[in-house]
Amino acid sequence: MAIDKLNANQIRNARCGKHFDGAGLFLQVLASGNRYWRMKYYYGGREKLIAFGVYPEVSLAEARQRRDEARTLLRQGRDPVMARRAERREAVARASNNFETVCLEWVRVKGYRWSEGHRLGVISQMENGVFPRLGCTSVAELTPADILFTVRQVERRGAFDSAGRLLQRIRSVLNYAVATGRLMSNPARDLRNVLIPPQRGQHAAMAFGEVGAFLATLDRYPGNPETRIALEMLVHTFVRSQEVRLARWSEFDPEAWDPKADGRKYWRIPAERMKKRREHVVPLSPQVRELLAQLRRFTGNGELLFPHRSGGGQAMTKSGLRKAMAYAGFQGEATIHGFRALASTELNERGFHADAIERQLAHEEANKSRRAYNRASYLEERCKMMDAWSDLLASEKRTAAMLLRLKEGAMSSGAGDELPGN
Repeated sequence: MAIDKLNANQIRNARCGKHFDGAGLFLQVLASGNRYWRMKYYYGGREKLIAFGVYPEVSLAEARQRRDEARTLLRQGRDPVMARRAERREAVARASNNFETVCLEWVRVKGYRWSEGHRLGVISQMENGVFPRLGCTSVAELTPADILFTVRQVERRGAFDSAGRLLQRIRSVLNYAVATGRLMSNPARDLRNVLIPPQRGQHAAMAFGEVGAFLATLDRYPGNPETRIALEMLVHTFVRSQEVRLARWSEFDPEAWDPKADGRKYWRIPAERMKKRREHVVPLSPQVRELLAQLRRFTGNGELLFPHRSGGGQAMTKSGLRKAMAYAGFQGEATIHGFRALASTELNERGFHADAIERQLAHEEANKSRRAYNRASYLEERCKMMDAWSDLLASEKRTAAMLLRLKEGAMSSGAGDELPGN
């Protein structure tokens, strides 16, 4: 059987019709001028055709290589067309089994009842910390070393809490892959006690005696004013950080940002953004309304109170809050969440009703009967409590700011040694 009959010159000048190269391979030239590589072969007693692509995208040499591969399959008793279809199915299966695809499916299934903020937080952590390294890798090809290397990149930044949570989430995604038949065993299963445990430092929950200095120093933060305002709102309202970061202007009563407007104003956080999937009402103190008035000048024309500076409809991330915390002299993820513990401790010590405090923290009563009985929101007491809390914070901030100015003045005049504690 003569093969390799064609050459480049013949292909370029070929007219409409079939031009055979041998062993079933031919170039089909259409009236339009398009040139297609085809191969005629017999399988199961029937004549069949397989396409190899378009010339010149597929060269003569490449077409011959594909013909030889098809003939090898025929000698093995396999149909080249069916073999190609099987390869395509396997490629589709591999694409649907990569870590990113499985992870997003896990979020969709397991996160159905998560709050919006938590769901977006999980996706953001995966997009930033995992997908660039492991996203395109099939879950069946992941090794414990791959996973540990990825998580340790987060650990090296000192974000020990984040590294631990990231490993837990990767393990959960791969457990889901096992449950859905994409994986035989979880390669992250035995990755326990391999990370540096987070150390809860003295500022995990800020002491009340430190909050004034924190707020006074925060006033001098050189970054975006929205970041400073977000942190101040966290201290005054002691909601979770994601509830502030994802806040929308539509959640606030009309004119809540106008300190001169009459009447009590509230921030109503919708159920889908709350951890317990229940609407949460936050009474707004005069100090918080003043913060909203400041913020309105920067972001009042948008939907979000605290949009990401890059735009795109995304909200501010935690990293901006952490930088501002570090500027004010406080490190660690737990410190941001610690504002809730700070408020709870101080308000309990000052004699406010424990149920009102727990309701303002949006905590769920463990006892079902008591939870049903305590549907009352203690709203009137919570309004008084939130005003009193903001007044306390403002007083501490004024005192700390005055001491800071006195200390700076003394240092600039060379009298720093005369100050107590220096």
